[in-house]
Amino acid sequence: MTISTPMLVTFLVYIFGMILIGFYRLAVHPQL
Repeated sequence: MTISTPMLVTFLVYIFGMILIGFYRLAVHPQL
């Protein structure tokens, strides 16, 4: 199964963004 580079980069950026949003929400709303 071959994955093209643009697809892989988009996937990594998506995961990285979700992690950043997760940390941001924890910092702003620690009670959640």
